[in-house]
Amino acid sequence: MVHQVTAPLLGSLVWSSAIAILPILLLFILLGCLGWRAERATLAALAAALLIALAVYGVAPVQSLNIAAYGGAFGLISVAWVILNAIWLYELTVRSGHFEALRQVFASMAGAPPVQMLLIAFGFGGLLEGLIGAGAPVAICSAMLVAIGLPPMQAAICTLLADSVPVAFGTLALPIIALSSATGLPVTTLGAMVGRQTPILAMLIPFILLILVGGRRALRAHWRIAFLAGLSFGFTQFAVSNYLSVKLADVIAALVASAVLVATVRLAPNGMHEPEMTRENAIDPRRMAQALAPYGIIILVFSLAQIPALTRVLAVATVSFDWPGLAILSPDGAAIATRFKLPILETTGTLLLLSGVITMLVLRLSPRLALRAYRDAAYQIRHAVITVAAIFALAFVANLSGQTRTMGLLLATLGPTGFALVSPLIGWIGAALTGSDSSSNVLFGGLQTTAAQGVGMSPILAAASNSSGGVVAKAISVQSLAVASATVSLVGKEAAILRRVIFWSLGLLMLMCAISLFQSLPFISGWVVPSLPAEPVP
Repeated sequence: MVHQVTAPLLGSLVWSSAIAILPILLLFILLGCLGWRAERATLAALAAALLIALAVYGVAPVQSLNIAAYGGAFGLISVAWVILNAIWLYELTVRSGHFEALRQVFASMAGAPPVQMLLIAFGFGGLLEGLIGAGAPVAICSAMLVAIGLPPMQAAICTLLADSVPVAFGTLALPIIALSSATGLPVTTLGAMVGRQTPILAMLIPFILLILVGGRRALRAHWRIAFLAGLSFGFTQFAVSNYLSVKLADVIAALVASAVLVATVRLAPNGMHEPEMTRENAIDPRRMAQALAPYGIIILVFSLAQIPALTRVLAVATVSFDWPGLAILSPDGAAIATRFKLPILETTGTLLLLSGVITMLVLRLSPRLALRAYRDAAYQIRHAVITVAAIFALAFVANLSGQTRTMGLLLATLGPTGFALVSPLIGWIGAALTGSDSSSNVLFGGLQTTAAQGVGMSPILAAASNSSGGVVAKAISVQSLAVASATVSLVGKEAAILRRVIFWSLGLLMLMCAISLFQSLPFISGWVVPSLPAEPVP
């Protein structure tokens, strides 16, 4: 039996929090200062959390390891399985040889270079983030922007900033799913709240991108396109996440924004776009369809999975059980649920696997090529799998041993106004150092909800603000900078890219902090923050 305690060290919240935060500080130091690989840093931080759980919080060694195993298994099923199949699907699209055709598709839709940049970085990049994530939008879109003539530095910066806001619902809402696992709050409720924050940021991104590629001249020439693209993306992201499907929020928003952008260009007066494509450089419709097929297949599969009848069929294969050997009580003696859910068919990773199989058949790729791509994808993410398992294990040890509760109660002393301002900053720091909004949500989700309850703030708002604050840090994370610099042949120039991007990241963070504070006000939160669904009647 694990019985959580609030202030185990000298009965002091301050001293207990100073000890409880050491694993997180160690993770940040190893990652940010010493440059350790992510998997080594997270394993070291996990070891520190286990030691504190044993020596300070009185959790028995077997129970501490069991909690870590529980969290690691959760991470493998909910995150690593998704990343593996997303990367495999991406590898299939690359190995099918349609990358150049895809670039030509965008050139034919929007000929003016600034508009092409918006379509590729903001529209197609948002679609890739919504479907695949895992660095694919930065890698693919950076290469495309260089191919259409942007200088490598501009291409890297534009891609990094364009890929910030879509991260909120990236990889079919993986950050929201991770946040739900860390907080126990429903995915739909958390997604609805995030969908009432990030659309505000999304409406600014196209203007920033125009300024980066062409300054005032590009802004004057194409501000209407930027306005409509940002507005359509933001509004659609809000509507889909609140009323249709959290998993498809980015996917549909990116498609709508791209369609609006192309339609605006086509209907614009002469001079706002380049001449139509000639017979010599026109794209074969069959080749165009093949280039776009994988993304249409993913959208179709996940759309069908939202049909209630099919959802019930998929849910039949779900296995659910109490994690063996775990019995945890809160400080007031209430039992804390430790139920493990294994959704074999309805999980995002399995649906991505199905999409990949269909893509293989549609594009007539050989099973040998597909299996080789799967093997290479598994090898490519081998370090990421260790990191994911370790970060979830760390978060579960901190949450279930009581370390997170201690730190949350200390943060609650900031009061509702102070904590509402700090909440996005916590998520920003986590994502900047771990390189993942999902990891930041797992690390700090429980901390946010505990502190929010202490100050009388909605835990839904606090958890969502952690995620929304994390998305604007994605552009300055070491992992994102490394991917961008490698793609555009600027290896070693990561610091120069960071100096160009961090100003915008901090500006968006300040706006997110203001949004969080505004939404926390008593006369605002009542109609902005969604309520939790009612408990089912036994």
